[in-house]
Amino acid sequence: MAESVEATGKTVEDAIQNALEELGAQRDAVTVRVLSAGTGGLFGIGGEETRVLVELKPEGADEEETGEETQVEAAAPEPAAETSDLPLSQEQLDDAMELLREFFHHLGSSVAIEVTGTEPLRLNVTGDGTDTLIGKRGATLRSIQFLYNLMLTKQLGQHDLVVVDIAGYRQRREDLLIGMARRLADLVRENGRPITLEAMPPHERRIIHLTLAEDEDVETHSTGTGDERRVVIETKPDAAGEQE
Repeated sequence: MAESVEATGKTVEDAIQNALEELGAQRDAVTVRVLSAGTGGLFGIGGEETRVLVELKPEGADEEETGEETQVEAAAPEPAAETSDLPLSQEQLDDAMELLREFFHHLGSSVAIEVTGTEPLRLNVTGDGTDTLIGKRGATLRSIQFLYNLMLTKQLGQHDLVVVDIAGYRQRREDLLIGMARRLADLVRENGRPITLEAMPPHERRIIHLTLAEDEDVETHSTGTGDERRVVIETKPDAAGEQE
């Protein structure tokens, strides 16, 4: 198995997830180096892709010894944050939240912001009209997050990825994907035929993979390229043999 992979994506997050799929590794088992931040364009229109180098950590290596890391959105959201668990100082957090308020102000929305997770830091935005900024399957929200993190990096310097959510959309979407994955896995178990899902961004494919990772009867893999990459759910070879 390869020990390192260079991958590209529309955002750092997407590029990392593409590399993790190719390596067949979990996020905590790798280190990430951003080779080119790319340009995101405006709300995902235009620009160049981000390029990252993702390397497997040596066995037994402590996280502190692995060098520079770029955090990515976890598959499942964390509970509301305790102040002591925040990855930023209180002053940095105040600056980050104020920057996000200003960002949405320029988009025409007056918002309230709450911290809903710490690993990574998650900021949930609510306010009149913000739901229109989610976009189809969260596409606009992902672009907002990308642009916001670029701005925050210029303001704070190096920092872990800050996940931006709007009215809990990410949690609802994740719950939907988990439920769908389990229902489709049941169908595959019943009839033995593989099912190919609709095209999804990398972090949503990862939710499907993780949801079914421990399933004894079915397995998942991704197929296709670019924006048309999809998850396939199929029976494991041993399970298929038992059904016959």
